[in-house]
Amino acid sequence: MSVIADPAPVAPAASEPSRDDGAADRWSLLSRLEQTSIATRAEDGAVLVRRAQPAGCILYGPYWHLATGRYRLSFECRAGTAPPTAQPVLGVEIIVLSRFQIGWRDVTATELRTGRQSLVFDVPPELGADGGNEARFEFRFFHLGDADLSIEAIELARLPVDDPGKPDPRVWRLIGRLRKSWLGRRDANGALSVRQGQRAGCVLYGGWPYLRLARGRYRLTVGCLAGVPRLPAQPVLGVEILGRSRWHTDDPWHRLARIPQDTGTQLVWRDFRADEMRDDKVSVDFVVPTEMGLEAGADAPFEIRLYHLGNAELTIDAVDLRASPADDSADDPGANPGDVPPARWRLLGRLRKARIGKEGPDGVTVGRNELPGRWLSGDRVPLRLREGRYRLTLDGDAGPEIGAGAAALRVELFERRRRAGWAGLLPARSVPHFAHEFTSANLSAGTATVAFEVPPPADTEAGDMCLALAIDHFGNADMTIAGIELCREPDGDGDADGTDIAGQRPAQGARASRRKKLVFIGNCQCSVLTQAFNQTESLNRIFEAKYHFVQLLPNLHEFAQRDIEECDVLLIQDVDLWNSFPLRHCIRPDTETIRFPLVRFASLWPFDAWNGPGDREAHDREAPNSTFPFLDGLLGRLRRDIPDREARFLAYRALEREGIVNYRRLHALEERRLLKIDQTYDCRIGEFTLENFRTRQVFHTTVRPNWQGFNLLLRSILKPLGISGPDPLSQTADATLKVPQVPVHPKVARDLGVKWADERTRYLAFGQELTWENYIRRYIDHYG
Repeated sequence: MSVIADPAPVAPAASEPSRDDGAADRWSLLSRLEQTSIATRAEDGAVLVRRAQPAGCILYGPYWHLATGRYRLSFECRAGTAPPTAQPVLGVEIIVLSRFQIGWRDVTATELRTGRQSLVFDVPPELGADGGNEARFEFRFFHLGDADLSIEAIELARLPVDDPGKPDPRVWRLIGRLRKSWLGRRDANGALSVRQGQRAGCVLYGGWPYLRLARGRYRLTVGCLAGVPRLPAQPVLGVEILGRSRWHTDDPWHRLARIPQDTGTQLVWRDFRADEMRDDKVSVDFVVPTEMGLEAGADAPFEIRLYHLGNAELTIDAVDLRASPADDSADDPGANPGDVPPARWRLLGRLRKARIGKEGPDGVTVGRNELPGRWLSGDRVPLRLREGRYRLTLDGDAGPEIGAGAAALRVELFERRRRAGWAGLLPARSVPHFAHEFTSANLSAGTATVAFEVPPPADTEAGDMCLALAIDHFGNADMTIAGIELCREPDGDGDADGTDIAGQRPAQGARASRRKKLVFIGNCQCSVLTQAFNQTESLNRIFEAKYHFVQLLPNLHEFAQRDIEECDVLLIQDVDLWNSFPLRHCIRPDTETIRFPLVRFASLWPFDAWNGPGDREAHDREAPNSTFPFLDGLLGRLRRDIPDREARFLAYRALEREGIVNYRRLHALEERRLLKIDQTYDCRIGEFTLENFRTRQVFHTTVRPNWQGFNLLLRSILKPLGISGPDPLSQTADATLKVPQVPVHPKVARDLGVKWADERTRYLAFGQELTWENYIRRYIDHYG
């Protein structure tokens, strides 16, 4: 899998076209969005993706500024045959700065056949361009892996002030995105059925593509029909919600076993009896805490797991997640943690009975004359417990034992440790964790209780501890167990059950606190560096990385201040804007700081606005949204001097007019500057660039190095951190890094000895492959 999993802004600005058809508040978007590697663009401009392609983002962009108001995003898409037919095949997300999720909608193939679909959303004042903010809006389209798709039109319209429409709610229909284990069977519509006699265990998990959520309150609703339970007083369905769960793996053994990676932080566990299902549905409320939310820059995928507890036949036909509207939530998402029930596990129904004893409607019984040994056990549905103190309670009754005061039963907890590699197909290793013996008198009192501790994980990437329960009968008393319940005891901090705003997990869990926290401050190059840290397993075990843009928006101060105050290492890109960074006063005196360079290369683009005078007229005409993110100062000057467009193009091609920048001298200056960077930062970025730029494409734009350049930059950061090893980025990262590309002027390439760039070289821009001439003529035609 590529390190760069999700699209991120790849340029300081992106495009907004001129208004279409004379409409002042309507824009055509399809040609302005960039496609990912799983999609192709047809000659008519439609974007195509095959069902066999991996689920993920198809289109993203254009990073526009939008004025405060209400908007409608409309799109036309055709879908091929899509089993399961009732599940979504296309997802649409509206997000700002990759952090503020404004809207989400998923669409089924049936809905697409009815015609144009739309998503209505609001631009609040704090994100509006008229408020002076640099908030850039992005529209992402996701292939959900269930059908061939052809996206044929995308349009954005600003709605009148008196429009009666309301923003569409954020609802995720997830059952089609969840992976199925070996348990149960799916029907044509994606519903899953599992028989009562099948062993207990996880039946659905995921979803894919990874689910990332903004902070706030959510409700998960599971449509579930339960048969008659064998133990009516015991649960039949378990629902678990995990954060920071990178459950997906390309490991062939995990895929063969149909089991997820056992990682993540448990936010919620709920189990439900058959009589607790209302209208064949159950709901789980939970809160996404700030440190896991999109706004905080966290890369913390969420996972839903559903468990068959072996107590009844189940049919699961819907798994829907709904975000609470902003006006239904308190300003602080954790204002009412008591709304979330405390952590509780009802365990009897999920345990398997051995040969001794028998089950009845009131529980499980065993006679004193039966052979001693294992009575109840269960490890198919693991107990995922974070560090803390727990109390296990057995509810039942017992007759007098043979031998007064002798132990009548033994309760044991085993830690389940998943094996690595192909051995993951074998049962998890069981390591004894805790054991306690009860007498008959303990149980005959009505309830028998015992407390135990779960220590913090030794491995910072191990996540929560997974335990299994077993009960042994010693054969010296009649006894009945009507219920087994596990509860987490208070932490002693004034919270009734030790919950945080997520209902189950402290704001700073053990796993997070043991990793070094890194915070990058700089331009968009830092977003690539942050993803490399967070999505490289060896680095992610040691570091948790965050990124904040050096031109920090006011509505991001809360998150940036928190990160800067808590970080162990602050990584500062050497740019002039750092001198005016508004939160420099928040840096702790003991925080380690590391400076690293802004990587740029001007030689191949001597007329780029990054390297000299820009195209002021083009900027003023479209600001704050530019169709061409890299404006050309020479073309701006020629526009004033040569009105005829064809003559202007020929003059630009020839580069023979007076006053044109001496790009050979500029390259000589670049050579000295790059070698100076190597000296200053103890790296070889400049040396690599100068040795290779003539034979291969080491930069895609002035400020966008290829994957090798980013690896050299990462090495310069990892060295003072004391880390060595293989490069985090692979060549597959270039699929994202090279969007967009700026063509190299053929004459500049010839004069500098660049062998890979000429008139025929094709570059990725505006979702197409364009030659240098195509790109320049489009620039001239667009700005007139």
